[in-house]
Amino acid sequence: ALLFNHSKDESSALTNPRFSNFEKKVITHSIEIMNSEVLGDRDVRMLFRNYSNKDVLYGLRCKGASDGKSDYYLDLYNKNIDKPNRIKSLKVNGYSLIRNKICKKNIGRILNKLLDEVINGDLENEYDALIERSRQIEADFHLQNDQNLV
Repeated sequence: ALLFNHSKDESSALTNPRFSNFEKKVITHSIEIMNSEVLGDRDVRMLFRNYSNKDVLYGLRCKGASDGKSDYYLDLYNKNIDKPNRIKSLKVNGYSLIRNKICKKNIGRILNKLLDEVINGDLENEYDALIERSRQIEADFHLQNDQNLV
């Protein structure tokens, strides 16, 4: 927040020639996070999905500095840093789905859906539960495709 003189305008900070491209990206992400609606655990896990851990930490620190809730955001960060928040943090991957006879063309969509359900708390990040749910999701995809053909 100090970089921007407590303004939420990135333009003045990003035109500063002293910042590297990496620093400009961190500043941009911090501003995006600072301007986002962070109400609880799910919101923070969604931030982790879209930004690096360091960017989330910087963004939440800036947000806390601007609205006086630094401890609240730091607690949210610490509570959620180790929870599944990216596809690679799931206990299944594309290869495990292929080994369990999931169609290759649906793998990306299925993994994204699994991650959304884990983040929302609708599904546990356990191998057997994820495999079973991936089969249900694939069946739903086939059902949707069959209905679209009619």
